[in-house]
Amino acid sequence: MINLYTEELGIYVTCPVMRAQLAELFNDLYEPYRNTLKRFSTFMSKPATVRYLLTTFVVRSCVVSWQVQALATSAANNQQPRPTQQFWFLPHEEEGELVSPLHNALQWAYQVCGVSQAQFHRPAGVADLCGQLARNLDTCRRWKWLSKAKPPTLPALYRNLVQSFEALERAGNPVPLELRRAIITTVSVSRIASYVAHSIESIYGRAFLLETCQQLKLYTDWLSPHIKIAQAKADRLAEHTPIPDLSLEKTRSHYALREMTIYLRQCDEAYAFIQSNRGSDGSYNPLCIDWVEKQLGTFAARINQDITSRWVLDKPDGFDELMAEANAMRRRGRATLSAIDELEVRMSKTGVAERVPWVLHWLRAVVHYNADQFDKAAEHYTAAFQLGRYSAGDHQYLLMNQYLEAMAKTKRWLQFKQGAFWADYLGLKVRHLRDRDLTEENIRFAFTMLGMRNAKYFQM
Repeated sequence: MINLYTEELGIYVTCPVMRAQLAELFNDLYEPYRNTLKRFSTFMSKPATVRYLLTTFVVRSCVVSWQVQALATSAANNQQPRPTQQFWFLPHEEEGELVSPLHNALQWAYQVCGVSQAQFHRPAGVADLCGQLARNLDTCRRWKWLSKAKPPTLPALYRNLVQSFEALERAGNPVPLELRRAIITTVSVSRIASYVAHSIESIYGRAFLLETCQQLKLYTDWLSPHIKIAQAKADRLAEHTPIPDLSLEKTRSHYALREMTIYLRQCDEAYAFIQSNRGSDGSYNPLCIDWVEKQLGTFAARINQDITSRWVLDKPDGFDELMAEANAMRRRGRATLSAIDELEVRMSKTGVAERVPWVLHWLRAVVHYNADQFDKAAEHYTAAFQLGRYSAGDHQYLLMNQYLEAMAKTKRWLQFKQGAFWADYLGLKVRHLRDRDLTEENIRFAFTMLGMRNAKYFQM
């Protein structure tokens, strides 16, 4: 899926270096995203889980991936021009509003072309009989403010730019082909960044968006000295230990990437050391942090502490006890609907029920499954699956397999097939599929086997 998305972006992101950086970034983000969904039971809503993911994994992964890929591609001779401003892909405040990354990129495009915004989109002396150029100009002006206009689709943005290039050429001010491609690449990447920023602000508010931008800048500042150290070491190694068949620039890039990989491995070891010395109340040991900071710097020493300080986690009273009771009821398989109703009342009084609605549906599904009432079980399994996809964590494996079995036993092929692909996306094993390829034939086989009414699985 990531490869397909990257290939689709190739129409707009024509710079091979930028495309490689984006592909690696998507790959680096995929693993923490997948692990969060299948390993960490957040017991929160989808928006709250995504917020936790952003704060805990995404920002750090973005910073590390982007910086490491910059080292890996530093010797490439096919890089296109891009803005020199460090954080051009982030929104910033102006006149009490947020300016979008898309506007930042467009301003850079006007600058490198040596024209104003109006001259770029609607050059003087060029006929505009249908008013398309005027509409393009008006549309671009609206893209300045992040919260006032949703970012355009990539095809619409591409069309706007191409029409502007054609108009400039008719006006006698053509933009060279390579510069056109660089502008399309940069503006397309900024559109993706604008969409992400717009989504974060819409769901979580401006304050959280600005906090996330600040977090990204902070971690970049913490990591930057070690990037410079890796580059300095690489320069010395390239001079004294050249690599046959590699140019000087590629040799430097090779050594810089190697040094950075060593440093990041040391950071992982430092994280483990700091975690193993936390207090019984979860507090960090300042002596450990100070020692790591002297050895490896602020990035290695303080990033985990900074991340946890940003968490917004509030656990209702009695949460652990009620969840333990619910899990015991499910595992025993002897619960009754009346007992589940009584548990729901107690969960509702403490606010637990609204956090884990999938758990109650799962319990009712198990009761109906054990009574061979597969249609009723399927309804509750569907609700549990939909509600728990982003918060069930390490319960996902059992819930997913039971959901798929219920879909098979009630002949719901489409839901079964979609569930099988979701399980594969998360790396969850499915009964009768396991390590098989997700071909139509293999999925049909699993659907048939799990759909047998007299074949039931009793691990609930």
